[in-house]
Amino acid sequence: MFEKLSLEHMELYKRYTAGKYICAESSFSNMYIWRNVISTEIDVINDMLVLKVCLKGICKFVMPFGDNKNAIGCVDALLNMCRERGTKLEIIGADKEFAEIIQTNGYDCEFEQDRNACDYIYLSEKLATLSGKKLHSKKNHVNRFKTENQYEFKLLQPHMLGECYEKTRIWMHKKYEGDASKYNSELETIKTLIDNFELFNLTGGAIYTENGLIAYTIGEGLTDDMALIHVEKADTDYNGAFAAINYEFANHLKEKYKYINREEDMGIEGLRKAKESYRPEFLVDKIKCKFE
Repeated sequence: MFEKLSLEHMELYKRYTAGKYICAESSFSNMYIWRNVISTEIDVINDMLVLKVCLKGICKFVMPFGDNKNAIGCVDALLNMCRERGTKLEIIGADKEFAEIIQTNGYDCEFEQDRNACDYIYLSEKLATLSGKKLHSKKNHVNRFKTENQYEFKLLQPHMLGECYEKTRIWMHKKYEGDASKYNSELETIKTLIDNFELFNLTGGAIYTENGLIAYTIGEGLTDDMALIHVEKADTDYNGAFAAINYEFANHLKEKYKYINREEDMGIEGLRKAKESYRPEFLVDKIKCKFE
């Protein structure tokens, strides 16, 4: 029986995902903060963790998490469920291994690479040094920021989080010229992340100048060698502030994590351009499996 995703599901979720996947969907905190936007529900089917997400009345299922030996039984159950409701099954966010299992078992299924949902994976060392010709412009942004500002980078502590939220609200209000309908959903996800900072075992960093907080970022450990970035915000009045917080936090993360997952671009042109400009090592496959 599918239930609305709640904090009570956190341990169950981690039992199936913790340290086993490199996709952003495997992070409980990532899915939890967006639960109201995409109406996320959870169930365990054939010993696999299944998430149902709905947007504008269209419901899909995230690739089931767990031992893939149980995948076929899980898919069959989902197919039967959808047929009883007169709908077609669509599984999103599938990796190549899961898609191949579906393909080799003879299902009538169409596969489509979902470029908009692919996570960007970077080498921590590259983001921390910005060395080489391809990242030269990024290093220039950071150097300009260093030249123009006296600043301090600090690791986020709980007492700093309230200011992060208030500054975010101010920055987003300015960005969207006061139209709260354009940013309320994102702001709510950030508030949820901040409210559960310690519970979710999150980490983060912030940059302060003489004018106070001007940039911050929040992430978590996804696997033993990969960190996941959830939020990165900065005051656009400061040239290079985004580049600087990215650079400073990467220098902190590189001591523990080889890779950094900076999530997908959602098909937003400006966001895609920005993420590609940092030269990812690879993208995480996200395949749509549309069953007939």
